[in-house]
Amino acid sequence: MTMIKVTLDPSVDAATIRLRPIEPGGVKHTYPIPPNDIGGAMVNVKFDKEWRLISIEVIPASLHLPQAILDSADRLG
Repeated sequence: MTMIKVTLDPSVDAATIRLRPIEPGGVKHTYPIPPNDIGGAMVNVKFDKEWRLISIEVIPASLHLPQAILDSADRLG
């Protein structure tokens, strides 16, 4: 069973949505989506060595994610 976990770094307004556990060094491929393609958000999509999607990072989170998700996110820092 996949447990989705959301963390929020309020100092940079960045949210990371993890779809599976990430081991140290587990991110092997990161693809940024150009902000002009998605309403000004910076989105980084991350995959492991087997090309399984492991996380999505959204900046600025407060403008692009539902408030309920931000409220329930684990805060960093």
